[in-house]
Amino acid sequence: MVWREARTLLRLALPLAAAQLVMCLAGLVDTLMAGHYSAADLAAVAVGFTVWIPINVFLVGLLMCMTAFVAHLVGAGQHSKIPDLIHQGFRLSLLFGVPELVLVHLSPPLLTYTGLNPETREIATGYLHAVAWGMPGVALNQLLRSYLEGLEHTRPVMMIQLLSLALNIPFNYVMIHGKLGLPALGGVGCGYATALIMWLAPLFMLAYIALNPELRHTSPLRRFAPLQRDTLYALLKVGTPIGCTLFFQFLAFTLITLLLTPSGDTVLGAHQIAFNLSTLPMVLASGIGIATSIRVGQAVGANNRELARFRGQTGILSALSVAIGMALLIYGNRAWLAALYTNDIGVITLAIQLLPLVALYHIFDSLQVSTNAALRGYKDTRTSMLTVLSSLWGIALPLGSVLALKNWLIPAQGAMGFWIALCIALSFTMLLVQRRYQKISQSKDVESTTIEMID
Repeated sequence: MVWREARTLLRLALPLAAAQLVMCLAGLVDTLMAGHYSAADLAAVAVGFTVWIPINVFLVGLLMCMTAFVAHLVGAGQHSKIPDLIHQGFRLSLLFGVPELVLVHLSPPLLTYTGLNPETREIATGYLHAVAWGMPGVALNQLLRSYLEGLEHTRPVMMIQLLSLALNIPFNYVMIHGKLGLPALGGVGCGYATALIMWLAPLFMLAYIALNPELRHTSPLRRFAPLQRDTLYALLKVGTPIGCTLFFQFLAFTLITLLLTPSGDTVLGAHQIAFNLSTLPMVLASGIGIATSIRVGQAVGANNRELARFRGQTGILSALSVAIGMALLIYGNRAWLAALYTNDIGVITLAIQLLPLVALYHIFDSLQVSTNAALRGYKDTRTSMLTVLSSLWGIALPLGSVLALKNWLIPAQGAMGFWIALCIALSFTMLLVQRRYQKISQSKDVESTTIEMID
């Protein structure tokens, strides 16, 4: 029984993990291609990316809740209500996608705090103005992605994300270097190429939905449902904590990087290696988490409390097993992994010291991510947000600052201090979200308190 559920979970999770990896690689592709144009364009795109990505992840998190809502309706056998739900989600995408377009467009004044020279700042400003046009497309993409994921159509999501990444490369090349009669835009061209891909991905999904006969009964492409305020409020209630959690998580790591900047290039370089190697393996945990949310949501929608609990536990244990394997790989190959990033002996030496902590952090983070995903299946997100934010901003940042930076208590530990603090904070988060999951999954009132069907 456990093995059968784990196989079903992994069948859903692997395409989702691949799709998550593609999203991680998209920024890397832009940075690398801009870097081959000029050093100024490389710096402009790299800094510009750090400005708009927190806004982007809030939008993605806000609409990620749609997966659980769709899964609930699938579990309850109420497929006919899915189109109306997606139409309310479309209103939510417009409600936040358009203002975020404006927000990214108005964000360049933040560049004055980055220390960029005027030429590079001008390129970064153009890059941000270009990317801004893609924000509504990001919202529509996540909406349709959540719709397909809730129906367990995860492979098409992966294929569309891969196609988008593949197209981004020639689009970047044409716009950066000025091919096909277009002017050479350098790093600004990356922004326009990214915005174009942000719109093409949801258009590909719409085409898949329109052409797939299996989706005929749930397709949102037929009539357009009237406004349902209660449903819109329910989506906001569940989605806003997810968006805020992702936004402030990213912001916390950005702040850590800024705090370490005065420590010098060696410390900053080793920290960036550690951060990158903590992020990339998380695509597996994230994929398992989304799959767990789908499976739990379907069971909750069917009012099967025992099955929901079983599926949640299986998802969490699967994520833990994968995380332990990844942690051992990071620990056992830490010297080789560090050397992949640089030839600088000082950076490699410090990175090797950090990677055992990264391995431990990965286990804690995978557990909290998978548990929070299981809670999303119950539409329980507010407590998770408060737990994650209190651990990052209440423990990791202040404790990390004490341990890492020069003070009268102990010698400064540099990047090591922040990673020690992150491990302590994540262990705290893991224990609290596990406790919350046990309470929610064992509650006999789950059916009445968490299932809010669309009438």
